[in-house]
Amino acid sequence: QGGMRACLTADPGQLMIGADFSGVEIRVAAALSQDRDLMRMLIDGRDLHTEIARLVWGPDATKAHRYKAKPMVFQRLYGGGVPGLARQAGVSIEVAQAVVDALDALTPQLSAWSAGLSNAVRTGRTAQYPTYAGRVIHLPREFPHKAPNFAIQGTARELLVDALVKWRDTPWGDRVLLPVHDELDVFVPEQDAERATAELVRCMETELYGVRIAAEPSVPSFAWVDAA
Repeated sequence: QGGMRACLTADPGQLMIGADFSGVEIRVAAALSQDRDLMRMLIDGRDLHTEIARLVWGPDATKAHRYKAKPMVFQRLYGGGVPGLARQAGVSIEVAQAVVDALDALTPQLSAWSAGLSNAVRTGRTAQYPTYAGRVIHLPREFPHKAPNFAIQGTARELLVDALVKWRDTPWGDRVLLPVHDELDVFVPEQDAERATAELVRCMETELYGVRIAAEPSVPSFAWVDAA
C-alpha cells in the first residue's frame, strides 16, 4: 500500500535521489558507550535484533521474532521498563524480561553506560552531554531515564547536520533537499542521478569514535518511494 510520499514528485528532467543512515542509532550507541561486543558485532555484519531474537526464541527465530524484538530493544535502550515493553510489544512480561536480559548479556558496556548516564542525571551530577561536534545536549532532569535517548538521538542529529554541510559543497548543493529523520532526499538532473547518489552517500558516511557510520542509497525515482 502506498502512502503520502508518492505524492511528492520530481519536475520533468529531474529525479529524486536519497540515502539513509544504516542502523544509525545502534551505531551511535556503540560509539558513545564504546561497547566492544557491539562494536565487534557491527564490524562482523551481525544484526543485534536478530541475535537477541535467537537468544529469546531459540536458534530458529524468524524475521517476525526479530521485528518483535527490535522495538523492545530501542524502548529499553531509551529507558523503558519491562512492563512497558511487554505492553507496547504485545508480549508477556517473561518475554520482555528475556529481551532485556539478552540485551544486557550481548551489550554489557552499553547497558552500563545507559544506566550510568541516567543515574548521573537522577543524582544531579550532570544534566549535559557534549557531542563530538561541541554542541551540548541538555538532558531532562525530570526524566533521567530518557538521558541515553537524548544523547544517542542528539548525536545522530549532529551526523545528519554534518552530511548537510558536506552536501552544500557538492555540485548539487543548492538543490532542494529534504532531511527526514535519518534520511536525506534531493532533486537532481536525471543525467546526474547516479553520480549525485554516490556523492550523497559519501557525505553521509563517516566514523564516530571508532564506529563506522554507514549510509544506504535508494534507487533514483520520479516519486518519493515509501519506506519498506
